[in-house]
Amino acid sequence: MSTLEQAVQYHRDGKIEEARKIYSAILEKEPDNATALNLYGVLILQSGKASDARVYFEKAVKLNPCAAFLENLGFAYFCEQNFENSAKYYEAAFAKEPTLAGAQQLLICYEKINKLQDAARFCNILLENEPNNLELIRRSAKIYNRTGQYEKALNCYLKSCELDKRDFVAMNNAGLMYEKLHNLKKAREYYVRSLKIKENYEALHNLGVLCRKERKFEDSIRLLKRALVHQPDNIETKTSLGMTYFTIKDFENGCKYYRQRNPELKKKFKNEWTGEKHPDSTLLIYYEGGHGDQIMFCRYIKYLHEYFDKIKILVYPNLVELFRFNFPGLEVYTFEDNPDYDYSVNIMEIHYVLKMDFEHIPSAAHYLRADPVRAVEFSRRIFTTDKKKVGLFWQGNSRVFKNRAISLEQLKPLFSLKNIQFYSFQVEDKLNQIANFTQIINLESELKSFSDTASALMNVDVLVTIDSAIAHLAGALGIKTYLLLPYASEWRWFSETKTTQWYPSVEIFKQTEAENWQDVVKDVFTSLEKL
Repeated sequence: MSTLEQAVQYHRDGKIEEARKIYSAILEKEPDNATALNLYGVLILQSGKASDARVYFEKAVKLNPCAAFLENLGFAYFCEQNFENSAKYYEAAFAKEPTLAGAQQLLICYEKINKLQDAARFCNILLENEPNNLELIRRSAKIYNRTGQYEKALNCYLKSCELDKRDFVAMNNAGLMYEKLHNLKKAREYYVRSLKIKENYEALHNLGVLCRKERKFEDSIRLLKRALVHQPDNIETKTSLGMTYFTIKDFENGCKYYRQRNPELKKKFKNEWTGEKHPDSTLLIYYEGGHGDQIMFCRYIKYLHEYFDKIKILVYPNLVELFRFNFPGLEVYTFEDNPDYDYSVNIMEIHYVLKMDFEHIPSAAHYLRADPVRAVEFSRRIFTTDKKKVGLFWQGNSRVFKNRAISLEQLKPLFSLKNIQFYSFQVEDKLNQIANFTQIINLESELKSFSDTASALMNVDVLVTIDSAIAHLAGALGIKTYLLLPYASEWRWFSETKTTQWYPSVEIFKQTEAENWQDVVKDVFTSLEKL
């Protein structure tokens, strides 16, 4: 038996000191013995000294980058909680010699460093070999969901339901995946199945939200209230309940719940205004949500001057110019500023404080103006055609509202209309869809702020747009607008399908079934023909 074999045998027998002495002796004579370096590293690692062991593994890998040595180096980094380097060496080992143990370690590493696309890659490998491993299935489902691989996530949740007939959590999650895949009927089925096994908050909440999307508003209210029995302080459910009440124009109950949606934001601003007159004080109007919310609710600002001496407002930077032009009595700031004030109010809650319900929405038409000089300049430079001028906007913030988008390809039938010139008001065309439609004039380089957009809009005969800030801007300017809404639209459009009390110049074209834009585009085509 060779000396190295003796050391290995001692090591296996738990005679650590004897093994250590032999490894040390060998390395003193043969410092480049990769096998001895690796084995000595293993011995040190077993004593809990990962960083010391790593030094030996690194030397061994440098001399012989075989799979076993690379994997040991990866494990040393793992023990040091350096998951980035751990993954690096496990990947190198896996490339040379794929093993399930290596795949498992890589899955863990990539989860730790939040590289979930890589983690999903190893979920695929592990599931192929262990298709009935329930723990792995549930873990993989979460990763697939977070990486947007909803079909795979759904399959995992369904497999979990198959293996565990009482897995109400997986049934609820399967419902969520069906929703993300736009199959509302199956989503409902799995939420109901989850609740039949056990009444649980998640399924009650999700089914309540789904009922609002299905326009079953009374059911939505009932289910969301049941969800609050389980989690009385849940902000998400309170917000959803408020949205359902708002959708049916129940102003009082809607405000009661919806106003609780962002408690952390309220804490940032002092002295929340509750409706009293303070003729010697200053009110600060702050915001949440998107640009469209500020444009939509700024209609209530003019009613505040009888309550305060001064009014200041925080807005997004690209709204500053528009607000200064339209509200000369306001001091306009951005969130980076820190103006002095005495009282504060959220712009989306002014109507609540003033007790202006949704049956009597004020300032519906022409409550904003564009700069007429710039509008004329746009007309002179760009809108010179004798054709009818139609603006287009097709993609909102896809990270937040995935159902608020239509592709230019889906709008293609409109472009066959004669005597119409189309103009793109899209300021962020990430997929560069417009490149395939040379008949559309692209205004992106002209639109640096909402003030620019407002001036350009004054030159169109109609704007065709999905639910986004430009729809609110056009409505506020009194521009004729065709608003394309998804089947499950936002509460602010109530349950209307043709017109909206917010903007008389806006005509609604709403999906009659989820994800089906075809009929909507046909109706828009017919309306544009009449221009």
